[in-house]
Amino acid sequence: MRRLVDAGVRAFELSSFVRPDLVPGLADAAEVFARVPRVPGLSLGCCVANLRGLARAVDAGADTAYFLLSADEEFARANTGRSTQDSMRELERMAVYAADRNIVLGTYVIFAWGGPTGPRAPPRISNRWPEGSSTSGWTAGSSRIPPATRRRPRCANSSPPRSRTCRRGT
Repeated sequence: MRRLVDAGVRAFELSSFVRPDLVPGLADAAEVFARVPRVPGLSLGCCVANLRGLARAVDAGADTAYFLLSADEEFARANTGRSTQDSMRELERMAVYAADRNIVLGTYVIFAWGGPTGPRAPPRISNRWPEGSSTSGWTAGSSRIPPATRRRPRCANSSPPRSRTCRRGT
């Protein structure tokens, strides 16, 4: 990371403050933040799932925190154990908390469609955000590939194959 800072990178999303019993690989988020040397202009960010995570991020010295808001109801319940509307209420509480502290709160709107459990098309979401929060990113996924965008496999250094497989060595 030091080399990235020396190269001029000034914003990092280091870790996530989530329940360590559910995501043990991220249990050391506060330790990760503690190990980063602070230099002028450096912004350290993280993801948070709720107000408890945001409080831990503040205590660790995070400058920014991003709340993951699922636009798909089924995914929201599977990922966070609460509905999208409950998540919006949690985001409102977090925005109040962040406004009283020196931390920027943003939101990543996440959803998936076209998979075995997701809707066939992207869901429609609210355009009303709690004061003090911003929509900072969109993360979307799809397991469907429309027929018009599918490509036939190509062999290296050759014209398009006549069949759907390439001969070995071409």
